[in-house]
Amino acid sequence: MDFSLLFKRLPVLLAVAVVSSPAYAMVAMEEEEMSDVSGAGIAIALDDFSFSMAPTSYIELTGTATALPQWRRGDARYYGLTLSGGQTGAATGLTFARTGACNQNVSISCPIGAQGSKNFAPVYDPYVLRAFEYDGYNFQGTFLTGANRPTVLELIGPSNMDNWRWSFWGEIEVDRGGANQALLQSQTIINGRNATVDGKPTILRIFRTQDTPAASTLGIAYQSALSGDFRFSVAQTAASPNAREMVPFFNQNEGVRFGNVDAFLPIGRLHSQAITLDTSGTSGNFEVRLTPIPNIASVYNDIYCGAATCATTTVTGLDTTNSLQAITSPNAQTRGYIRWGDFSNPANYTAATNGIRFVSPSNVSTHIGVARLEGVLIQSLTLTTQGAGP
Repeated sequence: MDFSLLFKRLPVLLAVAVVSSPAYAMVAMEEEEMSDVSGAGIAIALDDFSFSMAPTSYIELTGTATALPQWRRGDARYYGLTLSGGQTGAATGLTFARTGACNQNVSISCPIGAQGSKNFAPVYDPYVLRAFEYDGYNFQGTFLTGANRPTVLELIGPSNMDNWRWSFWGEIEVDRGGANQALLQSQTIINGRNATVDGKPTILRIFRTQDTPAASTLGIAYQSALSGDFRFSVAQTAASPNAREMVPFFNQNEGVRFGNVDAFLPIGRLHSQAITLDTSGTSGNFEVRLTPIPNIASVYNDIYCGAATCATTTVTGLDTTNSLQAITSPNAQTRGYIRWGDFSNPANYTAATNGIRFVSPSNVSTHIGVARLEGVLIQSLTLTTQGAGP
């Protein structure tokens, strides 16, 4: 894989955290001083930041042939991951090939910004990498505190930063070499930030699962936080080669667009529910599993309510003959949501750029409204690949 990593005016600040408190003070250091540091965390501020892979560098998912007549082999490749600035206006956008005119009329017209992200991680709101110890319930319902707390390695993102552009292009190929061979190329563009509208950051935590010594393994808890504008499109220009492994040129208008997206998905809970990875079979398949929430009152009360017990209230809908019991105060740390559109003011629900819309190559827009999912909490989930090949 051929890729380049671009850091422009990149100040790296190392912070020595006060061990007895979650708060930390940042101290600017020279690179040669790093070996003398012993502390609880490292803070990294990124100014005018961009990351660019070659447009032909890819991640590939290879399918296998099947004997079932209704199925065809499928292969997928994702190319040219780029992080760049979210600026708009003339001369601020580039194509995946980094050639051709691409004026950034709106924030998701072009896949690549010509500049870096000015405050990708501000000095006063940096990325923090640290080892930390948290209280919490384990798989057996025992509350771990004090000396019993396991160590957690975590990466905490900023709560407030400038918008940046994340893009990649990909292709799905069906029945390679067969009579029904087909190719579909697409691009994905996100102009936003890895934090929610109200400032919840993205957090990745790695720890040893606290189930049993014989079964304990590497566990992951991930708090996904995103906000911004999203676009997925497939229409190419007349100059695009439209061929496998050839860098395409996409129309600047076409695609399905999601405006003012706000998403918060906490997946896993420290010490009591973890994402685990494992192989599946012998052909190259793998499994990603979110372990079930233990059927222990102290654990599921903590996950659902953040307390030892869960208070409930009766909710009656429009049909007053039916009612249900709802949690009075859901745990905000585990209560996820996905909002396609700004819901702060009902008068904006029909705004042309708010929510979900389809845009034609000639820039004709069809707005279909706003949508949201509230109270997302995954009790258990297993994803297993079935058709991976060598």
